[in-house]
Amino acid sequence: MKSIIILFLLTLQLRVGRIEIKGNKHLKKDYIISLINLKKGDEFNLALYNIRKRKIIEAYQREGFFDAKIFEEKLERTNGFVNIYITIKEGPRYYLKNLVFQSDLDTLWLKKYFKLKLPLPYDEDILDTKEAKLVELLNNLGYPEVTIERKIERADTAVTLYYTIKAGKRVRVRDIRIVGNKHSRKKIIAREIKIKPGEYYNFKKIILSEKNIYRTGLYSSVNFKLDMVCDSEAVLVFIVTEKKPRYFRLKLGYHSPLDFMGGFTIGHRNLFDNAQKLELQWSFIREFTSPKKRDINISYNEPYFLGSPFTMKMHPFYERNYQDTLEFYGIEMVLSRDFTPYLNSSVALKWKKLSMSTQEKGITNSILYSLMMDKRNNIFYPSKGILLTLLLENAGGILKGNFDYRKGVISFTNFIPLTKGGYILAQRLKIGVISPYGKTLDTPLEEKFSLGGDGSLRGFSRDFIRTDQFLLYNMEIRKKVLKHAGFSIFIDNLWIGGKDYYIGGGIGIRFFSSFGTLRIDWGFNLRHLVAGEKGRLYINIGEMI
Repeated sequence: MKSIIILFLLTLQLRVGRIEIKGNKHLKKDYIISLINLKKGDEFNLALYNIRKRKIIEAYQREGFFDAKIFEEKLERTNGFVNIYITIKEGPRYYLKNLVFQSDLDTLWLKKYFKLKLPLPYDEDILDTKEAKLVELLNNLGYPEVTIERKIERADTAVTLYYTIKAGKRVRVRDIRIVGNKHSRKKIIAREIKIKPGEYYNFKKIILSEKNIYRTGLYSSVNFKLDMVCDSEAVLVFIVTEKKPRYFRLKLGYHSPLDFMGGFTIGHRNLFDNAQKLELQWSFIREFTSPKKRDINISYNEPYFLGSPFTMKMHPFYERNYQDTLEFYGIEMVLSRDFTPYLNSSVALKWKKLSMSTQEKGITNSILYSLMMDKRNNIFYPSKGILLTLLLENAGGILKGNFDYRKGVISFTNFIPLTKGGYILAQRLKIGVISPYGKTLDTPLEEKFSLGGDGSLRGFSRDFIRTDQFLLYNMEIRKKVLKHAGFSIFIDNLWIGGKDYYIGGGIGIRFFSSFGTLRIDWGFNLRHLVAGEKGRLYINIGEMI
C-alpha cells in the first residue's frame, strides 16, 4: 500500500501544505524545516524531499545525538497539497570525554592548543573551528601540507576522539617567480609581494600578496602555486592574467521626471610601465535640450611616489552647474597610503577658483584629510561587512584665499545577512557639518551639501535642498531571486539642521552582470504622500549604499 501512495505522489504535481515537527527538544522547529528547505506552497518533489530529510539526522549527529532517528513520518494528500508530519526521537546526547593524538608534532602542545575542558557535550562545529584554526596556524608557520583525520569511538554515551595530525616537512621559500606578465614589469608585482626568499612558507603573507597584486588594477586574476625543489624547499610562483591597459566605459542613467545622465571614462592602467594610471571622465545631466550640469575630471596616479609607500594623485577638475549659475575649476594634490588591506588614509591640498556665481566669486585654498576602512566581503554586492569613511576639510585661514570654512563628513555603512534565504540588510548613517569662520559669514553655495534624489533621498527631486548640516539614514533590504536578478525595499530618512525631516521609500529591481549592477528604483515622498502620487524613477549603475 505504501508503494502505491509513493507512486501516486510521484505522478501528481502537488504543493506543500502543513509541516509539523514533533519530538524535537534540542533543535528548533524552524531550523529543522529549513534543513528540508520547504515551505507552504512550494512544489512537492518526493525524491528531493527524501534526500533533504537526511539532513535532519545529520544535524543531530553533528551535535552528539548519534541515536537520533525519524521515529514516525506521515505524508498526507489533501486537496492538491501534501501535509508533512515528522516525529523525531532524539535519544541521549553524547559527551566528549577523551582526546588521543598521533602526530609528528608535540602531543602536549596539541592538547594545550585545543583547550577543551572535558567532558563536554559533543559538538562538531567546535571541533571544525579548532581544526581549521590549527591548519591556518601551521600553514603560517611553514607547513603547507597539513592533514587532519578524526575517528570517533563511542561507548555508552561517551566519545573518544582519535586524531591523526600530520604537519609534514617545514618548507622554506627558495625563490619567487612571476608568470603571465607579458606587458607589465615584474617590479610592479614584486613590490607587492610580502613574503621574501629565505622565509618559511606563510599562507597569510601569500594571500595578502595576491590581494595587493590584484589591487594594482592591472590584473584580472592572481593565483599561486608551490613547486617543490626538495622536501624542505620550494619555489613560490605567482601566476597573473593581465587586463588590457587601455579602457573605455560609458555611463547612462535616468532621474525622473526628465533628467538624463550620461558620460564616459577613458583611461590607461599602466601609462609608463610602472602602474601609473591616467583617466579622463566627462559627464552631464540634462533635461532633453536644456543642460543642467556638466563636469570634467582628470586624474593621474603615481604609486610608490619617489620610492615611498605613498601614492600621489593629481586631480584637475571643472564643473558647470546651470541650475545654480555656478562655474568653477581647480586642482587637487593627494598623498595616500594603505596601512592595512582594509585601512586607507590620505591628505590633500586643493585650489579652486569660482568663476561664475550669483554670490561672491573668488579662490578657495584648503587642506583635506580622509580616512577609509573597508571590510566589505564584496565591493559590488556586499552581503556582510562595514564601510567607514571620514572627511575633514579646512579652507582659508593661514592658507589664504577668499573663503574660510571648516567641513566634516562621516559615513558608516554596514551589511548584515538576515536569514539563510539570502536577505541582506544594508544601512548607512551619514552626518555632515560645514561652518564658515573668519571673513566668511555665509558658506559658499557650491560648498553646501546638496541633497535629494538618487544618492541620498529617493522620492524627491535631485538636489532640492542645500544645507550646512544634515543627518542621513538609508536602509535597504535586498534579496537575490535569480543568478542575475534581485529586488530591494528601501527607506531614506533626512534631517536638516536638526529641524526639518524628510522621508522617502519604495522598491527596486537589480540586474547583475560582469559590468556591474543595473539599479532601477521607484521612490515616493512618504512625508507628504498624496492620492495619485506616481513617485520618481531612478536608473543607474551600482548600489546607492
